[in-house]
Amino acid sequence: VKRQIRVLMKEQRWFKEDYVPTFEEYRYNGALSCVLLLFTFQVLSGMKETSQAVIDWLLTLPKIREKKHGDVASSIECYMKQHGVSEEVAIDVINRCIERDWKDTNEEMIRETAIPRRILKIFLNYNRVMEVLYKDFDSFTESTTRTTEMMEALLVHPLPV
Repeated sequence: VKRQIRVLMKEQRWFKEDYVPTFEEYRYNGALSCVLLLFTFQVLSGMKETSQAVIDWLLTLPKIREKKHGDVASSIECYMKQHGVSEEVAIDVINRCIERDWKDTNEEMIRETAIPRRILKIFLNYNRVMEVLYKDFDSFTESTTRTTEMMEALLVHPLPV
């Protein structure tokens, strides 16, 4: 919780100072500031597979965690300012980063580890949700359109199985 508060306060300082972090700062802080860590502890607390080793592993911020969150400036804006490139170039670079993140996730999924598979699948599913919410459009921030349509398709008008 202390770590969560520290990184959220850092984002608040960035916002107040109109500071656009470097792309690396953005990605690192975003991985920490998302509520994923706190939510994951809550989910894991009720699972029999959760051990001290799992908690310790989670605190190392493994590569399988999602890394695409932030509220101060977008990752695109951070990259553009830091490197003086166009939006198109920044989007291309960030898409390659996302591709590498998926490779990291897949490697974590197939690697032999003491972490139970059921726990790894939680992170895989978080990453899938982030892909749906942020691929090509910020459906989280602009949730009144695309996200609403997706939720209605999933929950209100599901496909018959």
